[in-house]
Amino acid sequence: MKNKHKYLRKNYYRRIALFLIPFLFAQACNKIKDDNIPVSEGMAEVYIEVKDDGYADEIAVEKPLNPSAKVKLSQGYTLAAELLPVPGNIGSKGNGSICKMTSRYLAQGSSENLKYKVVLFDKEGVFLSENNFSSKQAIEANAFPLPANAPYTLIVYAVDGTSKLPEITFTGGKTLASSQLLFDKTVDLTYFRKDLFVSNTARQVIHASLKHKFSALITTIDASQLGHPIKALTSSFNPDYGKVSFNLATGEIHRSGTASNTAIVFPALNTIAVTSVPTVINAEGAATFTISNFEAGPLKFKAVVGFDNFKIKPGVLYKLKLTLVSTDDRYLMYKDQAAARINGQIWMLGNVGSNATAQSLEMRNNDYVQLENILFQHGDYFQIGNSNAVANKIITRQNITDWIKTDNTSIWSTGTEEKPVKSKNDPCPTGYRVPTNTEFKALMANTLITNYGDIKSDPKNFNAGRLLVSKAKNEIKLFFPLQGLLGIESGEKDAPCAIASRGLLGYYWTSTLSNGDKVKVNWIRFSGNDHARFESVNLTDLSKDALNIRCIAE
Repeated sequence: MKNKHKYLRKNYYRRIALFLIPFLFAQACNKIKDDNIPVSEGMAEVYIEVKDDGYADEIAVEKPLNPSAKVKLSQGYTLAAELLPVPGNIGSKGNGSICKMTSRYLAQGSSENLKYKVVLFDKEGVFLSENNFSSKQAIEANAFPLPANAPYTLIVYAVDGTSKLPEITFTGGKTLASSQLLFDKTVDLTYFRKDLFVSNTARQVIHASLKHKFSALITTIDASQLGHPIKALTSSFNPDYGKVSFNLATGEIHRSGTASNTAIVFPALNTIAVTSVPTVINAEGAATFTISNFEAGPLKFKAVVGFDNFKIKPGVLYKLKLTLVSTDDRYLMYKDQAAARINGQIWMLGNVGSNATAQSLEMRNNDYVQLENILFQHGDYFQIGNSNAVANKIITRQNITDWIKTDNTSIWSTGTEEKPVKSKNDPCPTGYRVPTNTEFKALMANTLITNYGDIKSDPKNFNAGRLLVSKAKNEIKLFFPLQGLLGIESGEKDAPCAIASRGLLGYYWTSTLSNGDKVKVNWIRFSGNDHARFESVNLTDLSKDALNIRCIAE
């Protein structure tokens, strides 16, 4: 029995052993009070396997009920909100990483705190017995008798470990039809009912899969585009009905009293993105989320900002994702990289492999200012499809032996031109990817392009570049160094590689593939003598050349 107990505890299952044998009947009856179970010569052995079966399946949720919404804030920012159901049956799948975030028991600290009650009624619905159990109890303590060869109704309900297990209230006689639970506050209630026939001939296992009866909400707020940690945040969800009567026979919820706001609790602030603890909500239908106090960098407000177009259903776990979005051009630290936002696009300030980190920006009056040093923007050289650089930023001439050959048509992106998806070969840092032709065209359409530095071809010219200045805010600029092209000098396999056109031309990979008779890869070429233009070459004909990469935010 000890080994069985260890096994069951390890798998978060709680089996209530109903050892129903005649010679133990008298002793067991002495342990159970207010019990109407009759004496019978035929007794059965029944086990109940109790588990949290998660929230309602996502398929049952009408997604169109919750379209995305936006609220305008100050300083050119908007707050975008999206309320979506989390896929169901999380508890039964046993996915540890998900359960820690969403399971009601683990959200309270430990599944060891589970409290539950087992209630039995006979075939006429007459109350027979009720017993409280805890997952901390030994299995041996959970024995009680039950006559075999008879039908019963089994009810199991549970609450999280921090709440008191509610007692049954009978509105009339002690029957299933008159049984209910009364709550003065919202708790995370799960419930199971089964009509069963207990046989005298076989050992039976009843799987009590507990279903959540109230909704739960996990809220995240992402201020990455703002570039400042969230220092203050007060928010709530409405409505929440504290008083509840729960029908044990049908599992129906009857709400009463006045609806109130439920505070959303964020246990840790002072980070770019914050996530709340799961919030249990007793409501159905129209719902409103509001923020009454917020502070992150220069963005502060105390007036109520609300979203009132949400609808929720009981028993569903929701994730409310809020994102601060801005088309206001500015410098920022995004995903730990120094960046500039121009017309909504976020671009790294330097090429991959550069030193354009925090040292490229300086905070002045609660806003970032770029330190205009083009040396910060120089990066390494990358061959198409190679996530590792083949040469560093200061190379002029050397032998390179680690060229690769690829015919992979998803070199930089596994998506499309309209919806690019970062591939495993993409060398950009977390949160960024190689841009498409379309994205480069949008950048050029929203900037004025001028020369910077001494435009001339020289292997040691590190001071030349093209300067892209925001049309909306001319103090926001992107430098694209004219680093030239790294390639084999004579076309021979073992010939040295050298830089060509440094200080005059700049070549930057894109993730765009052109399809024709042969797949073509693309790049954009910046020149000190004319405007930027796009070029391409057959993937299979591509020589051993290495270009630079400037990343865009995903």
